[in-house]
Amino acid sequence: MNIAGAPALARLALRRDRIRILIWGLVTAGMVASVASIWDELYPTAQSRLELAAALAVDPALSAVLGPLFDPLSTGALTAWRVMSWLTVVLGLAAGFLVTRNTRAQEAAGVSELVGSTAVGRSAPVVAGLASGWGLSLLFTLLAAASMIATGLAVNGSVLFALAAGMVAFVVVGVAAVNAQLFHTSRATNSATGIVVAVLFLLPGIGNVSHGLHWLVWASPIGWAQQARAFAGDRWSILLLGLVTGLLLATVAGWLANRRDLGSGLSAGRAGSATAAAWIKNPFSLALRLDRGWLIGWVLSAALLGVVTGFLIQTSVGLVTGNPQLEKFLAALGGSTKIAEAFGLTELGIIGMIAGGFAISTILRLAADEEEGRAAHLLSAPVSRRQWLGGHASIAVLGSIAICTVGGFMLGLTYASAGHLGVAQQALRWAASGLILSTAAVLFAAVALLAVAVLGRLAGVITWTLFSVIVGVGFVGQILNLPRWMLDLSPYNHLPGYPATSPPWMSIAVFIALSVLAAVIADQAIQRRDSMA
Repeated sequence: MNIAGAPALARLALRRDRIRILIWGLVTAGMVASVASIWDELYPTAQSRLELAAALAVDPALSAVLGPLFDPLSTGALTAWRVMSWLTVVLGLAAGFLVTRNTRAQEAAGVSELVGSTAVGRSAPVVAGLASGWGLSLLFTLLAAASMIATGLAVNGSVLFALAAGMVAFVVVGVAAVNAQLFHTSRATNSATGIVVAVLFLLPGIGNVSHGLHWLVWASPIGWAQQARAFAGDRWSILLLGLVTGLLLATVAGWLANRRDLGSGLSAGRAGSATAAAWIKNPFSLALRLDRGWLIGWVLSAALLGVVTGFLIQTSVGLVTGNPQLEKFLAALGGSTKIAEAFGLTELGIIGMIAGGFAISTILRLAADEEEGRAAHLLSAPVSRRQWLGGHASIAVLGSIAICTVGGFMLGLTYASAGHLGVAQQALRWAASGLILSTAAVLFAAVALLAVAVLGRLAGVITWTLFSVIVGVGFVGQILNLPRWMLDLSPYNHLPGYPATSPPWMSIAVFIALSVLAAVIADQAIQRRDSMA
């Protein structure tokens, strides 16, 4: 494995990504500190915490989503239980995408070929990508441990928790580095990494609620992080699993880098047709062709999540009813005092956030195409910038609506079928709820479009940072009783839970108006600037 020149490339990667690393580190560590500081207010007595634990013990849904609660009397253990699962997913994806940015994306832009013409080994870019991803993992670990200690939590537990969460990112970085060698495009690499992270999230969820399949907990680094039992036994040795796995994956990535052609992946891309299909006649149809696999995958994922949620509502509501602490917890999560609807709205909110991420990613393809020169080829034909902008924007909007509506429809359909309720009525009510929620995702698409038109290369980091902060607030804002102004920063919090409440017509109208306004400004801005400002 030839890594000549790797230290210099690693320093360059850290310098290029320093703002991204700092923002992601501060956001994720800050959310951990926020959660850690609120438990004494929510559950001030030992009795209230024991009642919460007893309620959780009979609810498989929350155990699947959040993992086991090992010590309800410990504020640190409560914090680890509440944030570990979603935190490791967000942190792992952020770190993995940094790897792609410094490996596969650099090859696509021709930078790796230029660098490779100097005294640089074939595996050196892999080291640079690893340095950036692991740099985020390290910064988070330091910030999270320091912030938890500052809130008064035990030093040993704080350090173990931070290391366990950082360990997951450490492993995902290795996964992303391997994927960068297997696939020949950045989007395919990031998609593969996202799928792996989703599987790693699902495995311990299944294992935590199924005694016969409990071994699945140990098939995922997220399960390892949970089983490290920070503040509730402190199993330090589990960290070795993550260290060995991450290093092994990194070694495999470096080895593969020496055994493939530059600019291609070990998994050969499917050869395209010599001529375009007859239906590809404009920027919209081209955008649909480019994004259809991405869109279909997310719609199917939303449908699957809706089906799972529908079944979980039926199995969980009866167990939750009569447990005041858990009823209070679910009501805070879902924004409704009706337990079935609160749980459904909580999961549908996750689908809405998925749709927002899809919308942003689809819009940011515009910036990537412009930076890498593909847009220039398209615009050299009789295609205006407005048409080019509108093609991907249309897919982002329609795709977001499809993800939310299909997810809501399948949730209502499954819930009604399992409970022998009015099937058609429930399916349509929850599909309407998803449609309402999609207006927030459409607003994110408009914001991303405006960022591409005005900010150019900075559009990605600004938009994803804004989205990550809002997602974090959405996960913990209601439970932490955050200030009203902070909760109002999230568009999702302006869409209260239909069908538990009447449709929020005013919020819907405002979001549509803001989306149209942002799109109009974006159109005018991109007409007046040079290519990739």
